[in-house]
Amino acid sequence: MLNSPLCWLLLFAFLLRATTIFWGVPLDEFTAFYHADEVKSWGSAVDFPANYLSSENYLYGTAVQYIVGILLTPLRLAMDSPDPAQHQRFIVAAVICFRLFNVLLGTAAVCLTFVLGQRLFDRMTGLIAAALLAVSTSHVMNSPLCTLDVPMSFLLVASFLLTDRAFASGRPLHFAQAAVVAGLLCGTKLTGFFFLAVPFAMLGIEWWESRSDQSTGREPISWLFRNLVVIFLPVAGLVFAVSTPHVVLSFGEYLEFMQRQKLQWYDRSAPTIAETGAAWFHGASDTIGPIGTLYVVVLICVADWTKERRRLLWPTVLFVVGYFLFWRNYLPARFVAFVAPLLCVLAAPGVIAISRQMGQGDKSFERRTFGFIIFLLLGPPVWQTGAETLARWNDPRTESARFIHDEIPAGTSIGMATDSTEYTWRHHQWRYPRIDWTRYRETPFLDRPEVLVVSSIELDLMRDALQSEKLLDGFVWDERFRSDWYQLTPPSPEVFRFYDDLLHGRSYELIRRFSVPANPETGGLYPAVFVYRSIAAAAATSSP
Repeated sequence: MLNSPLCWLLLFAFLLRATTIFWGVPLDEFTAFYHADEVKSWGSAVDFPANYLSSENYLYGTAVQYIVGILLTPLRLAMDSPDPAQHQRFIVAAVICFRLFNVLLGTAAVCLTFVLGQRLFDRMTGLIAAALLAVSTSHVMNSPLCTLDVPMSFLLVASFLLTDRAFASGRPLHFAQAAVVAGLLCGTKLTGFFFLAVPFAMLGIEWWESRSDQSTGREPISWLFRNLVVIFLPVAGLVFAVSTPHVVLSFGEYLEFMQRQKLQWYDRSAPTIAETGAAWFHGASDTIGPIGTLYVVVLICVADWTKERRRLLWPTVLFVVGYFLFWRNYLPARFVAFVAPLLCVLAAPGVIAISRQMGQGDKSFERRTFGFIIFLLLGPPVWQTGAETLARWNDPRTESARFIHDEIPAGTSIGMATDSTEYTWRHHQWRYPRIDWTRYRETPFLDRPEVLVVSSIELDLMRDALQSEKLLDGFVWDERFRSDWYQLTPPSPEVFRFYDDLLHGRSYELIRRFSVPANPETGGLYPAVFVYRSIAAAAATSSP
């Protein structure tokens, strides 16, 4: 067992995910928390159990965070303290533990993907699917983060497998076990609730097959339906309520919050079919590569739906299709990581089918073809995963923080430029380098400090806005397009004018730019950082 290919594959998957586990963790004076959404997850784990009934983190469920919070109890007792410095050390240690927990779940998802592929097709298909997930860019890069997409992928595959087992055995205990995992899945994000349709899809398939198959080995449909209604749904609901109590206790506030989120993000555009298709392809390609994505499409279009295992195969395909349809064109790669195991299982059969088709009985040629197709399948995600790993090792924010500390004299006034006066740079602090404000004078960017720090996110956004027809005379943004901006708050004319001067070189000169060669954006953003010097301040310094 220890020498089996699966064991070596799991070891490789773990090491690949753990490689960047310390990225974006403030372990030195030049590094800060760099991921935009991590704090929304680890904050719930760090504050547990005090926040158990009072959490207002409506964006996510808290099932995973509270499990981690329970596991952090020994660390909390040993390290946490009212002292701010000691509490910060506890937070850093807790974040690393949370990340390690997710790395383990990401690795376990690789193992479950093998089981799912083997159950649907055969052992070789399971190994190929597991290998593809092991190097999947979005799955690898989101594993060492305190986000929920990778834990959800583990819970999703586990729910599929346990629910299929429950239908096969018909035992109430198996339905209860599947319900526990499904309840935890529902307690992660809103999209976790989509799984509740899967058991009923399986029930429908069982009913359809029972019309022509009256064998005594098949469980009665009435018994399966009763297990779903009497055991599965109540247990899943109870687990959800216990693991995510703030949603149940404050459902009105939760619903209002989610409606605002829908307006801010989901309803911002009316995508065309072409835009939606492009978003789907890019999201899937950043997860399993372009060849794997094509294999999934081919399987869905030409699969023999009359084969056995329909009870598991059909819901798997329908879940993936329904998930993509739900997100329309708003489907970044980190969202696809949730269904990455299912995509890998659907992509793997194509490798074997094409190898056999091209081999036409010639085993030697078939093996060579198989190796070449595996290379085409795994090569792109391996390359992309390596590129993003290097981006984390050479993060522009860390490099620019070192430059500012070493090259900018102490006492210099420094401003962090944003696209709004309503939300300071600390609202999106992850975009900027860490600066020692006991060494430098923090100055609002509109007050024209001596040194200006800008991230590529703001710079690109403002450059496009200044060239847009939506910007009216006097640097006033057309009110009809307020939804183009964060929190529906467009920049003021003063902010537009400031960036117009900056981009035309009238106020500042660029002294250094820090960036990475590629920005895959599958497990986080790595914005370029621009450091400018005031032209007026430089002229005053150089004058006699």
